[in-house]
Parts: sequence; structure tokens; C-alpha cells
Amino acid sequence: MGVQHLRGTLTGVGLDPETGAIDHVVTAEHGTLAADLYIDCSGFRAELIGGALQSPFKGVKDQLFTDRALACKLLYDRPDMPLESYTIAAAHEAGWTWDIGLAGARGIGCVYSSDHMSDDRAADILAAYTGGRSHDVNVRSIPFEAGYRPASWVKNCVAVGLSGGFLEPLESTGLVMIETAAAMIAEMFPLNGPVGAPARRFNELMAARYENTINFLKLHYCLSQREEAFWRDNGDPASIPDRLKELLEEWRYRPPGRFDFILDLESFAFFNYQYILYGMEYRTDLSPVREEFPDTAEAERIFARIRSFGDRAASELPAHRAMIDQINAGGAYA
Repeated sequence: MGVQHLRGTLTGVGLDPETGAIDHVVTAEHGTLAADLYIDCSGFRAELIGGALQSPFKGVKDQLFTDRALACKLLYDRPDMPLESYTIAAAHEAGWTWDIGLAGARGIGCVYSSDHMSDDRAADILAAYTGGRSHDVNVRSIPFEAGYRPASWVKNCVAVGLSGGFLEPLESTGLVMIETAAAMIAEMFPLNGPVGAPARRFNELMAARYENTINFLKLHYCLSQREEAFWRDNGDPASIPDRLKELLEEWRYRPPGRFDFILDLESFAFFNYQYILYGMEYRTDLSPVREEFPDTAEAERIFARIRSFGDRAASELPAHRAMIDQINAGGAYA
């Protein structure tokens, strides 16, 4: 398709003196390279969008307090150990841990707020979670700042991935942001002419998606009834985004619904909010419509039947490791 892939190290960026756009990049292996559009996928370094074009980063530490993570991998005792098909996220006194079943190891990490917990205490929590095994493996310390660039498309450069924003170590959310950005660039890039209007629309849509994701993440924290300082600070109304505060007040008197969200701007739909709200025992007053739902016994019978279908399906499906091994071998699972 005419694609030429060059592998090299970026050593410099040249700007057009008249427009301020990127004129070229300089690499150690290939010298000067020029293009019409530059996609900045340089991670936290944001070499083009942040370094060369100075697009500002909007931090949200006043809303999302976690700013560090300790991460490690623990090998399985046997290569055929059962592989979980879900991630475990568990709260601790100043943040949360992740536990992900990878093909060759468990990926485990401790996410925390350095304002509420010391690095040594975080290491102790990770060690306790792993049964002391984290002492025997390499543990990476990952500082981060939650936030995003309100202008991630500037002139002829678009930031995608970590260079555009990072909220928490939630890989699936990051992947959604990458896929969304790539799809919008492909669809919105003009066949010819100026890119100013598409850039403004892209920035508007991506900023809205980041802000809405911040609301969804904050929901997990501000509803907690834990007593530690980290969790109580998260319940402070001053740390809750205004839009989320408005929704929480509405949801006292009705459940979340599809008109609460414009789905083209969302990574999470109204039912995702319901899972968190009611899983964390948020109370919605439904007493005014109690008489409209008299058939609770029949509803429970249907729910039990649905659960039985799920249990049967789970027993008949292949083990997760068997499916992953088949995929890695190059074939779809039959």
C-alpha cells in the first residue's frame, strides 16, 4: 500500500519559522524526514506535541489523587496454570491494586497517592498482596500525572496515546482512547485544504471524552465508605467534578439513563455507571413508583433463569488458557 516503515531515534524537531508547524524531524539513522502530518506516539515524553509545539498539559490531581504505581510480574508455578479471563482491582488504604492474568505471568501492581502513602508503605502492600514474592522479582516504580492535553491536535501534529493524556494505569481505557483518536484522524483528515477546522473538532471531542472518563473514574472513589484519609478526601465535594456532582444528585431520585450521556463522546455508557453506583450501594429513591413494579417474585425467577444460562455457558466454554494458546498459535478458536 505504499507504506515505508523506518526505525530510528528522534534527535531533533524543526519548526516552520512562519507558521510554527513542524517542518521536519531529524533522526540519528535517517537524517531529516519531512511529512504533511505528524502523529506523536512518543509516550509521556510527548516529544512533538509537548516538546516542540508546547501544547499545555491539563493535570487533574485535584480530582484523581493517585500519582504512582509499583508494578511487577510473577511467573506461574507451571506453564499450564489456569489463566483468569478477568482483571482483579482491589482497593487498599490509599489507592488500589491490579492483578492481570497474562499468558506467561501475573501482572500485579499497586497504584497509590504519594500524598497519602509513602513509597515504602506501598511496597509493603504489594508484598502483602503477593505473599512476599514481590521481594524476589524486579519491581518498577512508575510516577505519573493524571491529565490530558486539551489541544492534542496542533497545526500538523496529532498526539495519540500517552502523549495526548493519561488518567490511571487502566490499559483498556488507554486502548479505547488510542482507537478513538486513530479512527477520528482517519475520518476527519481532509482530502486537501486546511486542517484547522478538523483539528478544532478533534480537540473538542477528545477533551470531552477525557473529561467524561475522569467522571467515571472519580465515581469509584467518591462513593466509597472507607475511613482512610485517601478515601475521605475523595468524598470531599470540592474534589468531585461539577458534572458528576449534578448527576449524583439527579441519581438520588432516578437511575442513570441513556440521555445522561452522548455516547459518541463516551467510553462508558449509562449502564456502566449503574454497575458502579449500585455495586457500591448508592441509594436511589424509587418509592414513588413502587406500585408500578408488583411482580418482583416473577422478576427474581427470571433473573435466576438467566444466571443458570450463564453458569451453563461457562461450564461448556473452553478454558481461557486453551483459547489464548489457540489464538497465539495462529488460529481462531473453533
